[in-house]
Amino acid sequence: MTRCRAVLAFAAFLFIIAGTPAAEPEVLKLPIRKIAEVTKFKTVTNPGAKEKKQVLTSEMAPVFTTYEVDPKKCAVVVCDMWDDHWCKSASKRCGELAKRTEPVLKAGQTHSIP
Repeated sequence: MTRCRAVLAFAAFLFIIAGTPAAEPEVLKLPIRKIAEVTKFKTVTNPGAKEKKQVLTSEMAPVFTTYEVDPKKCAVVVCDMWDDHWCKSASKRCGELAKRTEPVLKAGQTHSIP
């Protein structure tokens, strides 16, 4: 289910790119979330001396930023696009996904690698 959502999110991203004017595409500014090491001060208490002091610690935490994408330097790579699946329900979903991605792929098509 998570993979399907990721593919649908990517397809939505492609629809946004396809809506960009063909003359001179603008730089796309995409909000992203990534996990990064964050350093911060933490107050700790020494149990023996009962004194508090500031200690620099680091931990992994989500960081939100903006990523700029130049459409002239982008490519769409379609991987693992099924034409059939042993599960009939999955085959239906793949067929629907293929119908939605086709216009996006055609809009961005300049080079094709067989």
